Amino acid sequence: MTITKKENPKAKRIPIRRCIACNKRIPKKDLIRIGISSGHAQIDDDGRLMSRGVYLCKDKECIDKAGKKDLLKRCLKIPADEIVYKELYDKI
Repeated sequence: MTITKKENPKAKRIPIRRCIACNKRIPKKDLIRIGISSGHAQIDDDGRLMSRGVYLCKDKECIDKAGKKDLLKRCLKIPADEIVYKELYDKI
């Protein structure tokens, strides 16, 4: 349950995003963002890449599922290299 501004005007709004592998809604700070840079998928640590982006949980099962079902290619609409998956494993 989220607290709305009407219930508590001083409450700070927490951005929520959805993981592409498990479809859970999680606070943005607990996810890894992958964006497009120069036509290639790249981990976006700062969240500043001005492109299409997707979010993955910091969880081995979600990264495995994204790799097996080729979710990065489907969601970003570009091929994802194995290097991106290795970098994702290093992040967790």
